[in-house]
Amino acid sequence: MKGKMPLYGTIAGLIFFVFATLGIYGGVKMLLYFVLVPAIFILIAYFSFKLLPQLWASIIVASLAVFGVYFLFGLWSLTIIMLCYLSFLIFVNYVVKKDRWSSVAMNVASIVLMLILLFLVVKKNVL
Repeated sequence: MKGKMPLYGTIAGLIFFVFATLGIYGGVKMLLYFVLVPAIFILIAYFSFKLLPQLWASIIVASLAVFGVYFLFGLWSLTIIMLCYLSFLIFVNYVVKKDRWSSVAMNVASIVLMLILLFLVVKKNVL
């Protein structure tokens, strides 16, 4: 009778395979950018929500997201837009307590963000 391989062993093997493949074919820099940085971001977000009050954890995760967007794209305009958007969402979520108005404000802010990003993409591609 064959023994069953546990699920954790399969997952660990797949993770090792991804690390080895990225490390061999893409180099250490590729491994750092696409695997380790998101893993560190997820761990920081998890532990901040676990250990800190939700407002402070939201501020920390939003600042990490803004830093990540700047690090990934290197565009100040996108970084400032993301900073304003996430600051507004945190403000509305924790200051405006009425459910109807907070959801309306969040939806309007999301639509405005998408329109601004669409404008930036069209401006970049057309001009």
